[in-house]
Amino acid sequence: MMIFNNLKTRIALWYTALFTLVLSVSLLASYKIVSYQLKGDIISELATKAEIINNAFYKEKSEEHIDEENHEKSHGEHEEKSRKKQNKDFQKVFDLEMTRLVTEYTDNNYLLFVTKNGNIQYITSRYKDIAHNNLFSKNIGDTEINDNPFTYQVLKRDEYKVVIAYKLSSIKDIQKRLVNIFYIIFPASLILSIFSGLFITQRTMNVINQITNTAKSITSTNLSERIRSSKGNDEISKLIDTLNKMINRLERSFKQTRQFSHDTAHEIRTPLTIIRGEIEYIIENESGNKETINKLENILEEVHYMSSISERLLMIHNMDTNNIRYHFEDINLSELLNDIYQDAGILSADKDITICSDIEPDINYKGNKELLTRMLWNLIENSIKYNKSGGSTFIHLQKDNDIISINIKDTGIGIPDEDIDRVFDRFYRVDKSRARKLGGSGLGLSICKWIVQLHKGNITVNSKEGFGSEFTIKLY
Repeated sequence: MMIFNNLKTRIALWYTALFTLVLSVSLLASYKIVSYQLKGDIISELATKAEIINNAFYKEKSEEHIDEENHEKSHGEHEEKSRKKQNKDFQKVFDLEMTRLVTEYTDNNYLLFVTKNGNIQYITSRYKDIAHNNLFSKNIGDTEINDNPFTYQVLKRDEYKVVIAYKLSSIKDIQKRLVNIFYIIFPASLILSIFSGLFITQRTMNVINQITNTAKSITSTNLSERIRSSKGNDEISKLIDTLNKMINRLERSFKQTRQFSHDTAHEIRTPLTIIRGEIEYIIENESGNKETINKLENILEEVHYMSSISERLLMIHNMDTNNIRYHFEDINLSELLNDIYQDAGILSADKDITICSDIEPDINYKGNKELLTRMLWNLIENSIKYNKSGGSTFIHLQKDNDIISINIKDTGIGIPDEDIDRVFDRFYRVDKSRARKLGGSGLGLSICKWIVQLHKGNITVNSKEGFGSEFTIKLY
């Protein structure tokens, strides 16, 4: 999905996912710890109550044994005491009121269950109907009564069995309240984490976007731009510093290269002009040796080629440095293209190329006539140079909704797919051997593109190797 192609969104989602995971684990751990702690507190409190009851039980038992030893004087007296003891044993040996005081009276979550010799002596009234036979099988454990969880302890002494149990539903209530609190905290924290993640990511992405936008604005003609440094000594600041230093080196390199191209082209211009003049003079005045004339003509052709390169290098230098301010004027583009078409007809006839045109009349455009002529002538000349014998070139001009379209199509050798993206690069030639033979320097299309861009237009190429090429210019 396109949304996941956005780095800011991905970072925010990673941040939110990590925060959600940490929050979920923290809440779950809190839930478990609180539940465990609450149950531990209840069990500890239950053990304390059981200890109180057990101590009282021993105390009563101990006092009863002492009383028996001190007052047993005769067999008749002993039987009488045994009879009385049977009536009062429960009260003396097990103090029910004290047990209820430390359990039921203080907290209605307690269940009290007392048996003597298997007979029920007391059971908390709320649970009098329970089937208690298998509920308290261990001395300490958990059970369930009327669908409520209980933890219990069992005290046994002689014929007595005392069970104190505590309802754990209070823990459930607290757990429910915790869950309700979590239901509020979790979505609120999740939303907060999303916005926090987006905010933090946006601040980081603002710096990255600044780097990207500045980098986009830096071209071979605009190397003076620098990325604004951010305060601090973090990784982003170091990256910006490194990029600025790299741009500094590139700027120095470009300046040196431009200056070298300009100086070289300028220095060889005059000698080439002199050589050309001398060779032309010799050719015109040499009438005896044809072989010498042919060699001089070949040399003159090379001189013309070098002069063309020198001229184009000087033009490229002017392009890069903006040394020349070109004058724009109203031009009848239809007449200009017709004139070029007429001249191209002579060149195409020599090459056995058919040239056709479909030029809409009276299309006016404000531009530089010299540059537009050079651009159009270069494209049409290429369509003839790199065409096949018996092939054709088609020139089309039309205006639609203030957009002027110029198409120059041929049936020539075409351009391989791997070279399409580089045809407008300087000094790049698709067929180097043939381009050199035809006088190509690899600068023509680069100049054409610059001229179109100077006029705020764009140029594209569509080609298939072996079937020809089509160049489309849009002027606005």
